[in-house]
Amino acid sequence: MTDGTTSLTETLLWGPTDDPVRHVVLFVGGYVAPFVGLFGLMLLADALGRDDVAAALYEPVLFPTLVFHSPPLVGLLNGVLGGGLLGGAVIGVTPALSVTSMLGFGWTIRYLRTGSPPRGGDSPLWALSLFFAGYGVVGSLVGTLVGMALRVGRSVF
Repeated sequence: MTDGTTSLTETLLWGPTDDPVRHVVLFVGGYVAPFVGLFGLMLLADALGRDDVAAALYEPVLFPTLVFHSPPLVGLLNGVLGGGLLGGAVIGVTPALSVTSMLGFGWTIRYLRTGSPPRGGDSPLWALSLFFAGYGVVGSLVGTLVGMALRVGRSVF
């Protein structure tokens, strides 16, 4: 709108923040950093032959927390702190992109190190990526909507 007001659609999509692009970049960047750090640590442990680290810490605790439990919580923070649905969708896709890129990078490193392709799992990487993306987007959007409702409720009451 030209008179300086924003429509409801713009507010829902971008959020009422003054600089919505900066808000999305900060949230996504802050959300990607733990993924990069965690996968870097796991690649280092794999290179050093320390499979016990992955079995004890990564598989039962860190991976499920980052991929499955965090998108709704980060989406909730996004909504409460002034983000919109587009930011929530980007936050939801972040785990899928991070996992896919890091697994591809890890498989490439293993292939270059051993000379033979790594043994794949039961599911293809694209299927895992789509599942993580769908799960993350739904969880993050629900979290963002709840956060927006809390923000509106706080300003009304």
